[in-house]
Amino acid sequence: MSRVNNQSLKRFLCCALAVLSSQAVIAADGAKPNINPNFVYVNDGQAVTGWGIQLGDPENWSLPMDASRKGKSASGKVSIEPADRADKGDALKISWSPRNPAKGTFAVSGAPIDLSKFENEGAIVFDMRMDMKPDKDVTFAMDCGYPCHGEMHVSKILKDLKKDEWTTLPIPLNCFTKEGLDIKKVSGPISIGTDGKLGLTIANVRLQKLPEGEKGCAKTQ
Repeated sequence: MSRVNNQSLKRFLCCALAVLSSQAVIAADGAKPNINPNFVYVNDGQAVTGWGIQLGDPENWSLPMDASRKGKSASGKVSIEPADRADKGDALKISWSPRNPAKGTFAVSGAPIDLSKFENEGAIVFDMRMDMKPDKDVTFAMDCGYPCHGEMHVSKILKDLKKDEWTTLPIPLNCFTKEGLDIKKVSGPISIGTDGKLGLTIANVRLQKLPEGEKGCAKTQ
């Protein structure tokens, strides 16, 4: 990620967290179980219908996980298991082993969707808890069919989060498009990767409106 975009993202996060926490998901259907998979990707720790969870490392970059939500990547770099937030099993604990030096990824993927109408007014938002802070570079990416993707380097942002506390972390869509994402064919709304240690528990991943007047990374020319 460029220096300009990094500064834009930090400035956005500083001003937007509290506002985003109280806003509605863009065009979501609302009541469960009629969740719109175009706008909600992980709900209560489970991939929404139409999306699937994959773990990756150099031995297999696309190892699908089953409904148990418990497993490891091929070499054991990344592991997942159900966790509790408000109810039993309503979150997903993701761990990157510090003993394995390989890069590992957690990803949610599915059939391509077009999010271009939300490029400058939407953000990918995570309800998450920091369990183990990173010691190396961490990327949050959106994919559009290999090798197409846009990624943000977020280790400094993650290190600033309070450990063992739930928070809402938004990243504007146009920060990803500035880094190469083709927003008309998003096949992976989130991919998290590092070759170091990291521990996150995620409850929800969704598309949400930017606060009034916010333009994300589009404000920097």
